[in-house]
Amino acid sequence: MAQATDIAGLAATCHSCHGIDGASVGPSMPSIGGQNENYLKQVMLEQKHDKRYSSIMGRLLRTYSDEEIALMAQYFAAKPWVPAAVESEMRMVNRGRQLAQKTCQRCHGATGERIVEGTPRLAGQWPGYLAIESTKYTDPTFNRNKPSERMAERVCNLAAEDIQAVVHFLGTRK
Repeated sequence: MAQATDIAGLAATCHSCHGIDGASVGPSMPSIGGQNENYLKQVMLEQKHDKRYSSIMGRLLRTYSDEEIALMAQYFAAKPWVPAAVESEMRMVNRGRQLAQKTCQRCHGATGERIVEGTPRLAGQWPGYLAIESTKYTDPTFNRNKPSERMAERVCNLAAEDIQAVVHFLGTRK
């Protein structure tokens, strides 16, 4: 069992991929600092127990107890949200805003800022990462385990260009 003072040390192992304090500097890696605690905990536990696909995270998380994972989720949720540095293309932003209002608003809010009820914040997340994750739901062979069924229903009929517009819009929100 990890003591609270040990959590910063455990969380430091995440910095090489997710950035210092969870503020990612790479377009294909999500920022986790300031993200919803329940969402982080849920995702990490699902990855640990092979209920959510991950190429690396599941193997890494198997080395932590469920309590340590919960403490790391709490640790990163308490960090400030640092939006990705995304250059804005107004044509994409406007198109993405319209599509996001129809597709994403109910769960993620008007600009992707909602972080309640286990729903992740999308505003200010790297568009590259959001595109990778969203595109999974357009692939009929992708394992659509819960809680992703709602995402699958919303995203499965979007064309690749539509996904790019939505993730660009969300990435430029702060």
